Amino acid sequence: MSGAYFITGTGTDIGKTVATSVLYLSLQAIGKTVTILKPFQTGLIEETNTYPDVSWYEQELGVKEPGFHMLPPETSPHLAVKLTGQQ
Repeated sequence: MSGAYFITGTGTDIGKTVATSVLYLSLQAIGKTVTILKPFQTGLIEETNTYPDVSWYEQELGVKEPGFHMLPPETSPHLAVKLTGQQ
């Protein structure tokens, strides 16, 4: 089995990170080389200066640099881009 899996959902706190983590660990357990890519992460936790999902993947699963674009506003990526003036 090779290729990519795309985990998506329309809401927050519905289990995307958990599903991704279970799939990641399951594929590793059967000897597959896997990584996680989260193209956009919004919602900076100011107290710790971290982004929740990216931090989870890095600290708990050991994935190196799973995120590309991290934006502080806790909102949808397209709105976070607009609010921060990024392209």
